[in-house]
Amino acid sequence: MASIDLIERYLDRVSEQGGTEATIETCRTVLAIADNRLPFGLDQANEDELRAYLHRRDPKSLSPTTRRNYRTILNGFYEWATANSVLWSNPIAGIETPKVSDRLARTAENEQVQWLVTQAREPYRLWAILAAFGNLRCIEIARLAREHVTADAIMILRGKGNRPRVIPTHPLLWETVQPLPNGPLAVHTARQISRLFWNYCHRHGFTDLSAHRLRGWHATQGYAATGDLLAVSRNMGHKNPRTTAGYIRTSSSQARAVVDGLPTFGRSAAETTA
Repeated sequence: MASIDLIERYLDRVSEQGGTEATIETCRTVLAIADNRLPFGLDQANEDELRAYLHRRDPKSLSPTTRRNYRTILNGFYEWATANSVLWSNPIAGIETPKVSDRLARTAENEQVQWLVTQAREPYRLWAILAAFGNLRCIEIARLAREHVTADAIMILRGKGNRPRVIPTHPLLWETVQPLPNGPLAVHTARQISRLFWNYCHRHGFTDLSAHRLRGWHATQGYAATGDLLAVSRNMGHKNPRTTAGYIRTSSSQARAVVDGLPTFGRSAAETTA
């Protein structure tokens, strides 16, 4: 069987298990590229060929994060293939998951959010408010309808991985959305929203600003106000609070407050002269 047929069979399985359109498209792209670049395709690849593909050193070399993501997708494909007796073994099982070093959280700055809220034109202002004050991903903005938002809550019916969640409504978000008619709040796909928003910010001098960084701003501000990582994680729609922690940027004053909050166990004068 040709690898392309195997890929489509696997993607049908991913869809049956609730994979989103974005997830399926990403998997299709990664698997198709690997199938094309491996010497004998996905179904004939061995561990050495896969290792060379993931760790290649050329103009098309992959970053550690990309290697990790590629390995995850390839491993999912091979696990499915071996479980369904399409292949005898998983050739990527012996290849370790690439380690990704910790990096500082990349979040929007207060001045950037203020500019978006007060000066950006529509629909970029609306998207910014939904991302920063509603904590919505681009795919959630694309799927959100006006009737899903009340003065009290935003009802995300199909979030990432099709997981629903409810987020408290910020007053600014409600003020912005309340006058709008029922129906979708966006006429673009998630990919279009992400690209158009980035291009708009770039044209206005914010070359490092993306819709995703507005979620980091939400997490950072929320954690600074409450110190409750679990509550912030719930709003973010994360399964693991460790994922949420990667979005939060702490200030030097917060780091200082941690140290200043430690108890002091001073020794008496008699003890220090003994």
